[in-house]
Amino acid sequence: VGFVFIFFHSGIFGALFSIPIIVGVLLGLRLWWGLRRGSRYSKRQHGIWVKAFKGDPESCYRYGLALKQGTSDVPKDPGEARTWFEKAARQGHLEAMVQLAELLRWGAGGLRLPGEARAWLQKAADAGHPGAVEQLKGLPQADT
Repeated sequence: VGFVFIFFHSGIFGALFSIPIIVGVLLGLRLWWGLRRGSRYSKRQHGIWVKAFKGDPESCYRYGLALKQGTSDVPKDPGEARTWFEKAARQGHLEAMVQLAELLRWGAGGLRLPGEARAWLQKAADAGHPGAVEQLKGLPQADT
């Protein structure tokens, strides 16, 4: 009741005073709605996440890509991306092998391991991935 009185009876200063209160209430409602939904992921991302936990290599790769790049649903986390790329790569996913090799080569999300990067790129190249063949040409022969 007091808020309504201030809003209607104190002119422009009362209205300006009420703006932060209204914004706070709206942000609180938005937070409440997000918590009520029970998930920070969109339905599409949630489906990928569930399939990835079941072991689907394409979903592991797509979830790893979302973690590598960061999206509105998934925060950027190259270390976690390495884990998901490796899960997909171990099941024969060629793009995951190449992405994992890139993270290992540059040390994104963990230690820099150019030897392992070369091994994953070689596996992808042996399986016929054309991009892996090109990337192998750019890697130095010895681990540095």
